Amino acid sequence: MVIGCMNSAKMVEQARMAHWAQFISDCKASGLGVKAYCEGHGVKKSAYYYWFKKLRDEVSMNRKTISPHTFRHTVALNLLQSGVDISTIAIWLGHESILTTHKYMTADMEMKRRTLEKLQEPSENPYHFQPNDALLTFLDSL
Repeated sequence: MVIGCMNSAKMVEQARMAHWAQFISDCKASGLGVKAYCEGHGVKKSAYYYWFKKLRDEVSMNRKTISPHTFRHTVALNLLQSGVDISTIAIWLGHESILTTHKYMTADMEMKRRTLEKLQEPSENPYHFQPNDALLTFLDSL
C-alpha cells in the first residue's frame, strides 16, 4: 500500500480545515444567519465562504468511485514501488505491450524521491578531462 508522509504544512492545513468545518457546523446548528453568526464571533463573512467553498471542494474531490480499473492501477503502482520489474507487472496485468504498463512509470513521486536520495553530492573538485598530446595530434589529423 502507498503511504505518504505528512509534512507540517499539510498537518496545519488539515487542522485549519477541521477548525473551519466545526465553525461552519456550529453556525448551521445555531439557527442564526451566516452574517449574524460571523459578526458574533469576530469572523469576516468572506472568510466563512472561502472555507465553506474549500471544504465543499475537498469533499467532492474525495468522492471517487473505486472501480476494478482503479484497483488494478493501485496494485500495479504498489508492485512497481516495491521494485518489481515493469515487464513482470505487464505480464501479471495481461498487457499485450509493455507500453501500456509504462504509464505507471511517469509520475510516481515516491520513486523519484528515492532516486534523488541515491544521488551523490557533486565533488568540490570536478574532474576536467585533459587530452594528451597524442590524442590532440590524432584529432588534428582528421
